[in-house]
Amino acid sequence: MSRRGRLAAALLAAACVSFAAAGPVRAADSPKLQALEPGTPPPWTPGYQPLDKDEKGLWMEADEAERTLKASNFVVHDEALNAYIKSVL
Repeated sequence: MSRRGRLAAALLAAACVSFAAAGPVRAADSPKLQALEPGTPPPWTPGYQPLDKDEKGLWMEADEAERTLKASNFVVHDEALNAYIKSVL
């Protein structure tokens, strides 16, 4: 693996560890989630749709970031590393 690949893998692993350490998100922790109408799925479920203009804009930015990442030359294609990251997440 190249130096750039090792750096990208280390950064990704650090981000995953930070994300995992944060713990699960609960509605009681977030006023915005508490404000969802009854019956509205939480934002991390497949059936959720953004509610306002700002949130829709953030979702569009996230979609664009995903497209950019998929096309990036910095993506690590090491199957063992990817399997480990997926098992952690």
